[in-house]
Amino acid sequence: MSIHQAAWDGLDQWTTTMQALCGRFETQLAFNRSLFIGEISTWSHGGLSLANMRTNAGNIVRYGDRADCDNDEHCFLVSQRTGYSHITQGGVTIQLAPGDLMLMDSVGPCAIAPHGLIEHVSLSLSRAQVQRQLKGVSPIFGKISSTKACGRMLHLLMDQACKGSDGSDSAAAEGEALQSAFILLLASGFEQAEE
Repeated sequence: MSIHQAAWDGLDQWTTTMQALCGRFETQLAFNRSLFIGEISTWSHGGLSLANMRTNAGNIVRYGDRADCDNDEHCFLVSQRTGYSHITQGGVTIQLAPGDLMLMDSVGPCAIAPHGLIEHVSLSLSRAQVQRQLKGVSPIFGKISSTKACGRMLHLLMDQACKGSDGSDSAAAEGEALQSAFILLLASGFEQAEE
């Protein structure tokens, strides 16, 4: 297979996998197609499902023009593992550096703009439970504090989850307990983005 064909197949496979895991995002390239890097992997840790995204795309956009097609069951707790990016949702932009943690909604327009090669790990959380915990805060979009006690605990929990598969199929009850712990810590650790 030629390099050119491999690049086309790589972008197509990336798009298909990303849309299956994250929703109706489209990728705009920063470079020509043969220089594109796009890798996605998934794993389970303590009954939680996580996804790792590594890319040098120019922009990853969900237009949000068809709300009936958006999956409104989840929010994403996103950990910027390497590189720098900015994420825009609801007209608000957040800059992310390595170690930053943010909460992002699965509904509505959203754009992720990597600055070179980045790596994100995202954890899906129940959107309904997050909304209840944040008492109707809208938008569900903002950084997680690294100075407040609950925010620091969320960072530690996410760092532990990012270490990879725990090698076991944990009981659903354990996954539910861990998800509840993440969501309970959100209210105090969440820094809602300011417009």
